[in-house]
Amino acid sequence: MKRQALWGMGAVVLAVLLITGMRPAVLALDDVVEALERAGLQVAVQETVSWPVLGEGTRLALGADGAHTLVAFIYASQEEQERFEVGEGGYRVTDGNTAALFEWDSPQTVIRHRNVMIIMPADSPALATVRAATLAWGMVD
Repeated sequence: MKRQALWGMGAVVLAVLLITGMRPAVLALDDVVEALERAGLQVAVQETVSWPVLGEGTRLALGADGAHTLVAFIYASQEEQERFEVGEGGYRVTDGNTAALFEWDSPQTVIRHRNVMIIMPADSPALATVRAATLAWGMVD
């Protein structure tokens, strides 16, 4: 009887470990920078920026001359990141019964994964490299 109870307890512990281990890891800004650097891009953190509704992000300069930039938003969870509807024309967030819509000044591309949202100019020559870097490193599904 004791042996069966121990096996049952072991199965419960294993199930809990499997379930908690299956939660996707939360990425940090360092993870984004590392992925870009592994792709051969020179990356420099420029400044913290604040966008309406999206919150605070970090502007990163890419390349030796820093001519190309992107903004990386790091949220506490994937659910928080996914509450924003982002498209070619802009972004919006719906919170209860209210919605706020913001339009881009110029066309933007958005790369999203887990708790990270990267926004950069759609015509940036660095776009293909950034997309390849995040794909190769597993940041994007």
